Amino acid sequence: MTENKTKSFVLEFETGLTKKDRDLCEKKLRIGRSMYNAFLDEALKRYNGYQNDERFKTAVKLYRDAKEHKDKEEMKALGDIMNQVKREYGWNGKYSLSDFRKQQSEHFRGAIGSMIAATLAQRAYHTVEKMEKGHTDRINFVRKDDDFSIEGSTNDNGVIYRNGRIYFDIRKDVFVDIKPARRNDEEYYSEALQNRVKYCRLLSRTIRGKKRYYIHLVMEETPPNHRIYGDGKIEILDVKISHVELKKENEKSEIIELAPGCRNPEEKIAEIDRRMDASRRATNPDNYNEDGTVKKGINKWAFSNNYRKLAARRKEIYRSMAARRKVAHEELTNRILAEGTDITIRHLSYKEQQQRSKKETEINPNTGKPYSKSRQGKNIANRAPSEFVSILSRKLNYIDKAFADESKENRKDDKNENKIIRI
Repeated sequence: MTENKTKSFVLEFETGLTKKDRDLCEKKLRIGRSMYNAFLDEALKRYNGYQNDERFKTAVKLYRDAKEHKDKEEMKALGDIMNQVKREYGWNGKYSLSDFRKQQSEHFRGAIGSMIAATLAQRAYHTVEKMEKGHTDRINFVRKDDDFSIEGSTNDNGVIYRNGRIYFDIRKDVFVDIKPARRNDEEYYSEALQNRVKYCRLLSRTIRGKKRYYIHLVMEETPPNHRIYGDGKIEILDVKISHVELKKENEKSEIIELAPGCRNPEEKIAEIDRRMDASRRATNPDNYNEDGTVKKGINKWAFSNNYRKLAARRKEIYRSMAARRKVAHEELTNRILAEGTDITIRHLSYKEQQQRSKKETEINPNTGKPYSKSRQGKNIANRAPSEFVSILSRKLNYIDKAFADESKENRKDDKNENKIIRI
């Protein structure tokens, strides 16, 4: 969490080079996971408390009626009542868990910085806030083997960068070393480190079954510009689910496939899922009914070593595909920016394309077959078109530019065409 809204970029270094360093990193992350789950549990208690309060329920019903009748004075009065009930349960903004955070900091005194605890408390609040706003209906706690991250709000507390080392407590000289940049990247990293470090983040990643630890230095301003930018004018006529239609000035349009070769091996994943399900049923026979369905209620689950190995293989498949997909998008955006930075773009609403069409079935006049109304979730996951648009926007922002967005969903003449998926 940054202390202001200035521009920033991230430098990544690997740490945990020795067993001592890895143990220290894992200890900090383990405590962070424990604190975050405690904050999440407390936030849920407070949220459920005011949601189940009869005064709040009554006020919500009356507020909806007042909104229908457009009675602004009544809406304001009822809003004040709802806010008052929330305050009584300790739910009044991102600092709601400050009192509970002090208790946790006291419990883990000396083991983790107060600013790390503060950022974890705010993270837990924002997670439950998504449920409050209706963006999700489920909250997941962090499990023991899950990857996690902790960060401070400044470079002076919690996770601190000083002269090639990461300190967790400067007074007690508690630190880990970080892996130096590769020889080809030394110039870039040396120039980037001239900027101010806003804050640091420690995170873990499970790669090929082994946990590795990384440091993110969130730097102020923009990264060193070693990229060649063109001066041409480019129209990205369509960013569809599986391809991009690109048109350079005074040239014919070109269709480029998004993330070629990054399709998930669905048959392999399906086979792993079947084996995991068989292992889970064999290990937990008492959790299933005679017809094979899971028994209702709270069940205790046990997982075999074989199940855990299969789960790790499945997770690695998704991780490697995501990494390859990101590299493909980065290369494509570099290619586009080398041609020009005056970019106009149009793209689909990918959220809508994940849902099954509710429109009546239409027939393709060329083939005589109906257009598909199926969901495109898997195809979007394979291609990640929205990630491509985000990467392009980020790189343009480095040179204080932005693309002109003429999305089809905002164009009246394309309104009907945008509802049917044609790939």
